[in-house]
Amino acid sequence: MKVQLSYSLSGGVKVSAVEETVAEHNLWEYSVAGSPQHQLALGMLLSLVEIQSGNGFWYNPDLPLTPTADFSIYDKRAELRPDFDGFWGYAVVRVAGDGTITEQIKTDFEPRSEVTNLVGLKLKGKVEADVYRLHRRSDISPREVMAIPSIEVSRSMSGKYWWQQAAKNGSKDAQRIMAAHDEQWENYLLSQNDGEVMAWTGTRLILEGQRERGLQLIEQAIAKHYKPATELKKQFM
Repeated sequence: MKVQLSYSLSGGVKVSAVEETVAEHNLWEYSVAGSPQHQLALGMLLSLVEIQSGNGFWYNPDLPLTPTADFSIYDKRAELRPDFDGFWGYAVVRVAGDGTITEQIKTDFEPRSEVTNLVGLKLKGKVEADVYRLHRRSDISPREVMAIPSIEVSRSMSGKYWWQQAAKNGSKDAQRIMAAHDEQWENYLLSQNDGEVMAWTGTRLILEGQRERGLQLIEQAIAKHYKPATELKKQFM
């Protein structure tokens, strides 16, 4: 199991400032042209905005790549609240204009959930999207259900998409980022004896029970003069 933790600072990222930065440095144009440095930077900015946005996003691979950046997708949209009780779990639903749930796109009901079919139930509030994500997990907190807008957009508005392009175009930093998401990139950098990836892969292997192999990778990272590897080794001795 892999878990990604995304953090946001109080006040968030100012989308207009990000948009100005992208325009000022022609990040979109140079990224489309294939510059790995610009692709890496654009990926960083889009990822930061996404993390701190109140909207959810589905990057549909079937949609064409957008010719220009569309920052309107980050506009704040109203969250809805269920007009029903007893739901626990996660669901992606399609709703009508009056908030009635018309389709369950994806559901993961917890055993404790008294609701096992959402179709026909209503969400209250101002409907500003076709699809919403419902989330209430007992292993996180027993807070009330919130329905977050789920916006369907091109994958070219995804930070990860541009990291992938930068990695393919030779950016070592982007390759290291992708190694945390994609085992193929992890294996590639291990084959290249990359100290940073060896250290963190070694740490993961130790935590998974493969202590000997994990320590071996950390030792190799130390030999490559990756300084954090020395501190990581201390934690496991």
